[in-house]
Amino acid sequence: MLCAEGNLEDDLGNSEAAAAILRRAATLFEGTAETFLWAKTLARLAYTLVDLDPAESLRIVEQAAELIPLGNPRLVWSTEVIRINGLIVYLLGFHLRRGQKAEALAVCRRART
Repeated sequence: MLCAEGNLEDDLGNSEAAAAILRRAATLFEGTAETFLWAKTLARLAYTLVDLDPAESLRIVEQAAELIPLGNPRLVWSTEVIRINGLIVYLLGFHLRRGQKAEALAVCRRART
């Protein structure tokens, strides 16, 4: 139920609340050794955090990727998409914080191709 609630909060635009709920769910799955559900929840948490905290999103998606059981290409693909999105947002923020608008635009252009 926590995962569904976290997903719904994120869909409604309440990303911070969603992240808190998904963290609780991930902790529960970790504690009960539900590796697949733990990995899936961490992937959703990483997705939720891409815009809020891209560095944390990248750390969490890496953890999720390490937990994915063999033979689950859909979840592997999903975590790779989240990783790419996180890297793009992180690079944009990096350049914008330094006032490098042209470099940020170049990142956007490269991401579109």
